[in-house]
Amino acid sequence: MRNKILVIHGAGRLSEMTSKFVGNKYDKIVSFVNPEYSSRLPQDHCLSVITSFPSEIVEGSADYISTIGYKNMEARKHAFCTLSANYFLDPVNIIHPRSFISPGADIGVGNIFFPGVVIEDGVKIGDNNIFWSNSCICHDSTLGSHNFFAASVTVGGFCSVEECCFLGFGSIINEDLKIAKRTFVASGTVLTKSQLIPGARICGVPARLM
Repeated sequence: MRNKILVIHGAGRLSEMTSKFVGNKYDKIVSFVNPEYSSRLPQDHCLSVITSFPSEIVEGSADYISTIGYKNMEARKHAFCTLSANYFLDPVNIIHPRSFISPGADIGVGNIFFPGVVIEDGVKIGDNNIFWSNSCICHDSTLGSHNFFAASVTVGGFCSVEECCFLGFGSIINEDLKIAKRTFVASGTVLTKSQLIPGARICGVPARLM
């Protein structure tokens, strides 16, 4: 019987926390960084690099999750798409047991849900998103892929968030609004009208361009 393996892309604190969520679900957890970045990390933080995957991963398949953080959202997207396509890896969702995801929600793959996260009925979520503790996505909202929702973010009902967006601590998105791709929402921001400019940075109450 083949060992059940989880490959975690990233070797920092988020990677460590994610590995604790899964408990005894996997026989082996491999945490790695890309070779070009491995020299920047202390050796005890870099358990493996992509060129030294265990042979059983190359020969078969393993589950995969990305723990690349919010500092480069496009890098999160590129890594997820490249690794899942080329290294026999199957993206999976990592769901903390103290989070709630409605049975009526439509969830993609490669997402991480921290404790206290609430995903309400009718929500649609793409791939490779991170939902930090106590964030709430209200009913019938649609979220794209490769986004990062910091702790205590609230997204109102019928909202749309495109891809590669960052929503900072405690930010509030009022209902029925749209957020363009690559938007950066500063902590504590309250968005009261749609943000349709790709790559914009917004802050304040109500939100304004930075």
